[in-house]
Amino acid sequence: MKKLSYIFLLSIAMLTACNDGDSDLSQLIADYDEMSGGNIVPVSIAFDRSAIDEDAEVVPTIADDPEYYNDYIENSNFRRTVTVTYDGETATVSGDTGGLTVSVDGAHVVINSTNTSMCYVLTGQSANGSFKIYSDHRFQLYADNLNLTNQTGAAINSQSGKTMYFVVGTNNVTLADAGEYTSTPVGEDEKATLFSEGQIVFSGMGQLTVTSNSKNAVTSDDYVRFRVGTNVYLTSMSGHGLKTNDGVFINGGVLNIDVHADGMKGISSDDDIIIDGGRLTVITEGNTLVQANDTSSAAAIKCDSTLTINGGELRLLTKGAGSKGINVNGNVYINGGDIYIVNTGANGVSKAKGLKTDASLTVSSGHLYIYSLMANVLDAVEYNFSEGYTKYEFKPKFLEYIKLRE
Repeated sequence: MKKLSYIFLLSIAMLTACNDGDSDLSQLIADYDEMSGGNIVPVSIAFDRSAIDEDAEVVPTIADDPEYYNDYIENSNFRRTVTVTYDGETATVSGDTGGLTVSVDGAHVVINSTNTSMCYVLTGQSANGSFKIYSDHRFQLYADNLNLTNQTGAAINSQSGKTMYFVVGTNNVTLADAGEYTSTPVGEDEKATLFSEGQIVFSGMGQLTVTSNSKNAVTSDDYVRFRVGTNVYLTSMSGHGLKTNDGVFINGGVLNIDVHADGMKGISSDDDIIIDGGRLTVITEGNTLVQANDTSSAAAIKCDSTLTINGGELRLLTKGAGSKGINVNGNVYINGGDIYIVNTGANGVSKAKGLKTDASLTVSSGHLYIYSLMANVLDAVEYNFSEGYTKYEFKPKFLEYIKLRE
């Protein structure tokens, strides 16, 4: 097992070789402190909803990707349309409703469907409304010019184990909950402002804002995918920003996550997280949560399996005592991208760290920057930085690794 101290000494040794033979460790630190005025200022991390330039997404054929072929709405045909229009305390349902069971109570709409090829269009505004669906088949939910808040539960609730293709139209969409969830039927889950028993695949060009005051912002009991061109902002004042059981896949787009709660995470997944592109910004403000004999640290990203970063830009800022920038139970693979991790939290019940993995960290390319106020920059059982065209820097409180482009 390679301890953090070994990483520190190895990195300092590399620095020494680049500093005209100066091999005195304490002098290196003193020189850097003097150069920085004794105050290392981390890179600035802030939310940014501006669009990014991205390559067009390649839609796979079933031969290319048989496992996730159905994640791409282009590979399906949703020809039957039902429109739900919200208007204050009321909602109307129109369109191809044959074979559906539709219930409307004020602005609360419940649809039970055994039909295939369904597209549900949601539009309008209500400060006391919701959309709930039971479906035997995957479906498209097209939201456009929608502002929906539920005072007693989730704004959108899919009780279907099938895929929900959440498409944001050209106009902005805002979803929110209020206080306690008091309308959840016995035997059902309702864990977030936007909740699904099945997969959620986000696409579309409009801006989606999801806010939770009492639970998670978005939860899937399966997995969630963000496609190129999406622009999503998640805020939670009590729970996680994004919580999944079976994985998170970020193809691209802009994703901002803002969490204010002890022990909560920006992204929390029980299974793999794979980031291929886009710009992800996560800011969490919360201390370690202690319940009975269990402690749970706040984190920007928490993955109970494997985290793989192939590209994109990650900006992660954690502020609470004992918090972690990235906290992974399995392996971490960094194959590209620009990753900035800043942890300004103090040590508390648990130690604040920039990046923590219980298995191994492998960095083969990209740019990795980690700052930690308490100097717990990196904690990995094993580590492997690629050789070749590389530059390593390890100063008090931060590490920077750059894979130089040839």
